[in-house]
Amino acid sequence: MKYIKLLLIVLAAVMLQSCGEEGLQADSYFYVSVNGPSWNGEFTITGSSMNPIVASALISPSGDPGIPDVMIISYGEPGGGVWATMTIPGEKRLTELTDDHEFFGMGMGDGVATADEILLISKSVSMHITKLKTTTGGFLSFNIPSAVVGNYEGVMIHERWDMGVKIEESHTVKGDFKFYQ
Repeated sequence: MKYIKLLLIVLAAVMLQSCGEEGLQADSYFYVSVNGPSWNGEFTITGSSMNPIVASALISPSGDPGIPDVMIISYGEPGGGVWATMTIPGEKRLTELTDDHEFFGMGMGDGVATADEILLISKSVSMHITKLKTTTGGFLSFNIPSAVVGNYEGVMIHERWDMGVKIEESHTVKGDFKFYQ
């Protein structure tokens, strides 16, 4: 199950990188406060007419009546820098993103995928979508979110290896985001 969630996060990151100039969003932002042994500080991926960011989102049907549709939202700075991606229910609600959930999760990093990049994956994050508007009938049955606003708080994990031993470092995160298409 962790591999499916990791695959969705990687897919969202690839979607973000391949977005190009057409994905630049001036009114969207992603804010996070991170505290932990590997990564500390406050980071904002924010856009303006002078400094747009790359942001993309889509909602895919889950195919299972017991599972809500999956919404993928990705944020990043053109040319690298801090990035974030979320795979969350495609509906207005409060959701717990746990490390053992098959579909839903959150990931963020501090640069281009290299050995030195800090990658955080959700362990237990409360995600609250407070506003959601969609455009119906998107490409291949995908709905396109035109507005998503939410906030989150919880624990994310950075996994690293030290002399053949896997070490999980916990980081507390808190923040909010806005996506406008």
